[in-house]
Amino acid sequence: MNNFLTFLALFVFITISNAQIKLTGKIINANTNEAIPYANIGIFNTEVGTISNEDGSFEIQIPEENLTSSITFSSLGFVSQTINVSSFSDKLSTVVQLNEDITKLDAVELTFKKSKKQFEAYGNSKSLLLSGQLHYDKDKAGSAMALMIVKENSDLKFITSASLYIAKNLSPEFKVRFRVMSVDSQTNKPGKDLIKEQIIKISDIKKGWLDFELKEPHNITDSSFFLVFEWILNAEDREYITSKYEEYMKEYPNRVSYDTVVVNNEKISIPQVSTVVAGTVFGVTKSKKDREDFACYYRSNSFGEWKRSSGILSAKVTLSNYPTEVNESSKSQITDGKDLTNQIENWAIEFKEKYNLTGLQLSISKNSNNIFSNGYGYSDVELKEEVNNQTQFRIASVSKTMTAAAIMQLYSKGLLDLNANIQEYVPEFPIKEHPITVKQVASHLAGIRDYYGKSLDEIFVQKHYNSLSEALEIFKNDPLVVKPGSKFLYSSFNYTLLGAAIENISKKNYLDYMHHNIWKPLNMQNTFGEVKDSIMPNKSKFYYPDGEEAIPYDLSYSYATGGLLSTTDDLVKFGASIINDNIFDETIKKEMFHNQLDGKNKPVNYGLGWYIGQNKDDEKVYYHLGELPSSSSLLLLYPERNLAIALLTNSTIISKSDYGFIPDIQELSKIVFDE
Repeated sequence: MNNFLTFLALFVFITISNAQIKLTGKIINANTNEAIPYANIGIFNTEVGTISNEDGSFEIQIPEENLTSSITFSSLGFVSQTINVSSFSDKLSTVVQLNEDITKLDAVELTFKKSKKQFEAYGNSKSLLLSGQLHYDKDKAGSAMALMIVKENSDLKFITSASLYIAKNLSPEFKVRFRVMSVDSQTNKPGKDLIKEQIIKISDIKKGWLDFELKEPHNITDSSFFLVFEWILNAEDREYITSKYEEYMKEYPNRVSYDTVVVNNEKISIPQVSTVVAGTVFGVTKSKKDREDFACYYRSNSFGEWKRSSGILSAKVTLSNYPTEVNESSKSQITDGKDLTNQIENWAIEFKEKYNLTGLQLSISKNSNNIFSNGYGYSDVELKEEVNNQTQFRIASVSKTMTAAAIMQLYSKGLLDLNANIQEYVPEFPIKEHPITVKQVASHLAGIRDYYGKSLDEIFVQKHYNSLSEALEIFKNDPLVVKPGSKFLYSSFNYTLLGAAIENISKKNYLDYMHHNIWKPLNMQNTFGEVKDSIMPNKSKFYYPDGEEAIPYDLSYSYATGGLLSTTDDLVKFGASIINDNIFDETIKKEMFHNQLDGKNKPVNYGLGWYIGQNKDDEKVYYHLGELPSSSSLLLLYPERNLAIALLTNSTIISKSDYGFIPDIQELSKIVFDE
């Protein structure tokens, strides 16, 4: 029996049949007799479909109702073959030969009109994804998702790059095939392949953007086409995933629910698991705007019927009017020289270009003095306004470090007990099945859930809250996910709860408290709470990875956890004040940076509002990362060197690179260390 699995917006398809035959065989190149790996095999618009293995071998189950149908064998770069099922024997292994699809071109004379090179990105580029789709079945393969692209500029005929967002991967390694298909004129669904190149990406990333390298630019003249991404699962992969789910259901039977379907008047129970145990999940977004702007389809196997998807695949493509893979848009000039300023300047320019950032701001403080501060790129692309050191960016979850500082400040004044139950300071937060201390909330050991994964609705909140106590309505009545103290479970709502505690203790609005007790005393003149649609002279605009300006939304619910605006100059000023005990004394600081333990007495590498780590030289490093769908932030403290580094962007880095940017940050630290 095939498993039925669900994860957020994750689907698995099942075929149940009482009588069927099994076909086995091998697909080879008719010219060279070499095996053809990952060829598509199946019966059109049915649940009968699979792909060949690396050695060209295949195995496929044919239900009784399809024994008179025709089965198709197809591979990119080859001429398809369609053969009647009845001509095969289920007792013999058969060899299917495919001829190479070679197009002979007559000599033509090319005329070329010189024009300015253009590059445009199309697709769904939101990268802070909390949901996804996984199509998997023990017996079938070749499932895929397709995103329709509508070109607005007919001059852009060449695909130079494509990317797919991986929301979650729990397999040691996975393969995805990239295809480009036409839009069928009758159904508006994916039609024929427009490129013949086999483009398969093998990766082990756990989350992030997966980039596909094209050996050559492909000329796409169609005004609309589909980006298609296909799960490549061979028999071994499918067996691995099946075994993982069987192990999970055996170990956690209480987490398995059952759905009942009727087949041939017989009720059959199908197990359902509400989490991903193995496999690779493609990212999707499900906002109303995305569903209005894009058409997205899925199929359950190589030749399964294309069906409309409720989630919009997060995938993107870059088109050009020139047959070149190199984006030669204007680049910043890298300077020569070995002095510290030039080295940091060169690093920043290369970093911005490497991650295709719209705007970037960087500051470095040593011994409480700025040794570097600069901006790069645009804060407003349309108006061509450049980033400078006064440009305000969203600092996302770096906001938590400031909320933690306020909590420790209240603690230092005897106005708050870290070991007291949180309800002592926030009585409007309901009593839960287990007590929760302030310290557990601050260290993400409270068991409180994070954002729901079904959509981005809880991030793109449009409701305005006058206080953080009001904002508790989003999550306060939900049950705990785990017992407090047992497991590190990062949740932004923990810091919304701490913000409400600050308001109740101080009798002030959270932003007022922070202004009078943290920001003003430290002369942080560019740090505020973001107000939706506010017109501030130095506030940056924010952008999705494809360059589209991000939609505005209300961050009043998240001021204490991720809703603040600041500059890198203010952030390193704040970091230096922490290192040098300007907000509270050394004893309080040690408490804040004490590595907390989970229920098994294992360090969670998080203190109160800060991650805790070490560099390669075993030096302490305190840090926090932050990301919203259109911005990223980083604040690093090296207390033994009295060094603070802050970086802010108005487009994403973290999800885009799956934390692959960390070595670049380490390189920057080394530049400063070696000086």
